Amino acid sequence: MTCHFDSLDTRSDSLPQPFSRAGIVIALPVAFASAKRTGGVMHELTLCQRAAEIIEQQAQQLGARKVTGVWLEIGAFSCVERSALEFCFELACRDTRAEGCALHLSQQEAQCWCPQCQRNVQLLTTLVRRCPHCHSADLRIDANDSVQIKRLEIEQE
Repeated sequence: MTCHFDSLDTRSDSLPQPFSRAGIVIALPVAFASAKRTGGVMHELTLCQRAAEIIEQQAQQLGARKVTGVWLEIGAFSCVERSALEFCFELACRDTRAEGCALHLSQQEAQCWCPQCQRNVQLLTTLVRRCPHCHSADLRIDANDSVQIKRLEIEQE
């Protein structure tokens, strides 16, 4: 039997009780690692180790035999490299219920508010932080810098 649990909330302090509602709510703020890029894969490894711990806790609470799929959303300003995250996730999940699970990654769009032209704007890249309409550099970033577990797929015992 395969069950799907979707995440809707982004508060890391609000882990729910199993089956308390239609979803597991888990977020992984980048703050538990360094939000600044220092080179190498240490940043991604730390994120993945914490993700594996949380996934294992949730799987145990839900009576899961195995985690078959994990959906992660990468914040537009998280400084996370996709390929490094994939590599580190596989390492971090060894000897857990999530070992060998399918990892699905999505990238949050770089969303900002431009007070100059009063528009919500989407940046094509996080490196160029100018309004595409009025070219103002005075943008308020609405996107976050976190990596969130959006969904788990499990096989129950």
